Amino acid sequence: MLTDIWTVTQKELKEIVVTGGGGRGRWSFLIFLGVFGVFLPLQGGVRGLETGQVMIFFAWVPFMLASTVIADTFAGERERHTLETLLATRLSDRAILFGKMFAAILYALGLLLASIALSVVTVNIVYRPERFTMYPPLVLIIVVAVSALGALLATGIGVLVSLRASTTRQAQQTMGLAIIALFLPFYVIPFLPEPVVERGVAFLKTIPPVAAGAAALAFVLVLNAVIIRAALARFKRSRLILD
Repeated sequence: MLTDIWTVTQKELKEIVVTGGGGRGRWSFLIFLGVFGVFLPLQGGVRGLETGQVMIFFAWVPFMLASTVIADTFAGERERHTLETLLATRLSDRAILFGKMFAAILYALGLLLASIALSVVTVNIVYRPERFTMYPPLVLIIVVAVSALGALLATGIGVLVSLRASTTRQAQQTMGLAIIALFLPFYVIPFLPEPVVERGVAFLKTIPPVAAGAAALAFVLVLNAVIIRAALARFKRSRLILD
């Protein structure tokens, strides 16, 4: 099955490269690398590289990148009338589903790693520190791990949305609403009464950072598992052909 998954992944990656990861053409790759690989790192300078502060901008990027391409997985195939052809192949349901998800994750993480490498080169060339400067290894590992989980979460949600959408535009609009709902608490917090916010902050300070991080990691892992299971249950070849 791994060979079939990789076959679908290669097909999807080629389409992503052709469309520029969101239908904007290949210039979108250069624009992205210019912003996250050159502009933002230059703003942070050597200090931003040494402390890893610049990587705050990188952590959420794979989630957004994956969400821009995953909406096209099935809705786009349905709109282009190529879904029936794909479903008529000998590929298993899981190979098709996981192949499409894996392609979106690889695309997101690939651009992330390219941006990180470019940012290191940019800062060292422009600022010329006394010694070669690099992100702290622990920060780098955490950011890549969090980014991978974020990309997986985006692909899981995107597949569920794309399976029900009739067009790519509809899938992208629904995906946008899903992202807003997911991050709704962050939008609501600034409007809460100040005493409520203060009590919440005081409570969070009582939780050890390691325990808080472990709890957040466990929550995301469980959420990813639930969403992927839902996608597997929803992805039925006979149902998709009838749709």
